[in-house]
Amino acid sequence: MRSSFLLIAILLLTSSVQKTQKETTFQNFTPNSHLKWRASHLGGFSPRYGRIFLHKAKAKVLNNQLNSLIVEIDMNSIQVENFSPKNQSTARSLKAHLKSTDFFNTPRYPISTFQMTKIEPGNEDYDFLIHGNLTILNKTNSITFYSDITYSANRIRIHSKPFNIDRTKWGIIYLSEGNKKVAKNAIISNKITFEIDISLTR
Repeated sequence: MRSSFLLIAILLLTSSVQKTQKETTFQNFTPNSHLKWRASHLGGFSPRYGRIFLHKAKAKVLNNQLNSLIVEIDMNSIQVENFSPKNQSTARSLKAHLKSTDFFNTPRYPISTFQMTKIEPGNEDYDFLIHGNLTILNKTNSITFYSDITYSANRIRIHSKPFNIDRTKWGIIYLSEGNKKVAKNAIISNKITFEIDISLTR
């Protein structure tokens, strides 16, 4: 008899836990969802920057906690925004160069992907530390970045702290540091800075 009561109690507890677990999927990104990018020559000289927009994204929230995140980035959407309106021909030229085999090779690799693998508490400035895998040019490396995440009933926003990657780990070696054949003033820093700012609705 006692074992029967214990079994019933376990079943009721399990049922209660399952009812409290609520997963919500967000997969419609707002048009302004983007990644900011920034690159420069050595020492931060001649900075170049702009935005890249999304191809697809999906976030799952379980009990008000981000549980999974996959973001597909449309590399053909890359924008160059550091030039004045009078120098838009230069901006178009750089944009075409960034799409070439020297950099992102968008005809062959039009989509880059980020997939979250872990999330944990952040620091005093940002709520969370996000771990995941970033795939560019069909090469995947792990990255981490701090981020704020805000929720409402129908929307989630993920806004990261700017973070750096070493582009050479993804095979982007054009005019990279350590190339003795390249004049020092022509070398482009290995560092690319990204900042994620995406909003998804249900």
